[in-house]
Amino acid sequence: CKKYLSIPLLFFPEKLNELELILSNKLSEQVKPIWPSLLDWPIFIDKTLDEKVNKTDEYIFWAN
Repeated sequence: CKKYLSIPLLFFPEKLNELELILSNKLSEQVKPIWPSLLDWPIFIDKTLDEKVNKTDEYIFWAN
């Protein structure tokens, strides 16, 4: 998960470890999907579809 982090959170390793543990525990409770996702596409953070995207924009990948 660290490759998706914003820079400020990297300055707080204790908090980062705490949040990763919470996330890991939560993910371990999830049921496996019945079928694989067909597509993964980027969803840009704080951008509308009308705005141009540039190289420095933050994004996540969202599966259908």
